Amino acid sequence: MDEQHGSITHLPQRQEFVMVDQVLTHGEADAVVQFVVRPGNLLLDGDLFSAAGIIENMAQSCASTMRCISANNKALQGLQHDAMSRIWTIGDIKQVKILRYPRCNEVLNTHVRIVLNMYPLMMTAVETCVGDETIATARIALAMTGQEFVSST
Repeated sequence: MDEQHGSITHLPQRQEFVMVDQVLTHGEADAVVQFVVRPGNLLLDGDLFSAAGIIENMAQSCASTMRCISANNKALQGLQHDAMSRIWTIGDIKQVKILRYPRCNEVLNTHVRIVLNMYPLMMTAVETCVGDETIATARIALAMTGQEFVSST
């Protein structure tokens, strides 16, 4: 895992329920997170990644990238330590559109973009792709908790 970018090591989920592998890129208001749908995943429905799996991947992509985005966001100057050390939780998921279900062993690239920054609340636009094909989109609102992240590893 890419600890510098804050992927899996900054999620409270246990390993068997982590639906992100690594943060590929991140900027001031956006990031791309990668996940490979592996055999044995808890959210597979036969050979297909379920709607719950896709939505969980999107939610975890948002939560895992808030730490990275916060480090680069000029609007958060002076607040980065707070934003980077706290757990981000999902407040709302809406406008979910699933265009197709990915198969086992497909690579998902989930693009997270902040569309509204009302720190400590963020609204994101999320798009999940397999290659160049968009397979799902959603709007996800996040809130920074008062709870500091403590690694379980």
